Amino acid sequence: MQKVIPSNLIDVEFQCIFNEVKKRVKYVKPALIAVRDDWYKENRTLFTLQGPGKFTDLKDSTKKAKIRQFGTPYPILLARNGRIQSGLTEKESEYTVNELTDDSLTMGVKGILYAIFQQKGTSKMEKHPFIFNSQQHGDQWTNQRDRWVKIFTHYQARRLQIMGEA
Repeated sequence: MQKVIPSNLIDVEFQCIFNEVKKRVKYVKPALIAVRDDWYKENRTLFTLQGPGKFTDLKDSTKKAKIRQFGTPYPILLARNGRIQSGLTEKESEYTVNELTDDSLTMGVKGILYAIFQQKGTSKMEKHPFIFNSQQHGDQWTNQRDRWVKIFTHYQARRLQIMGEA
């Protein structure tokens, strides 16, 4: 699960930007909705990859097993029951965590026992993280954070303009 605001998983810069926008415009729910939509859109791309993408590639034995079962080894997160895909790409899935309030957003997956193995890896399987945080996922988090900062700063500019404070 990824709690977007507030959280110890996000960096100080992002938290400061969020707090400043919230302080100046008070109501941030539309920006949080845009962040949530961006998150689902980005997640959908994970399931269209025809190669390893940002993930460490699968072992040959795993590729062969997935080819036998699905006809293709990719996308890496492809599984026979589709729970991770459903939880990451559908706002209303039974496997989705999608909690939105006026000033907070929590997103993630639930009820999927093997999701943690994909996220963190095991002694026999490379990790295939699908939820990023600033401490562990460097570039992936930076790209995601940069998109979200743009969402918040554009939202702030529009709100201030509407409020006559731009």
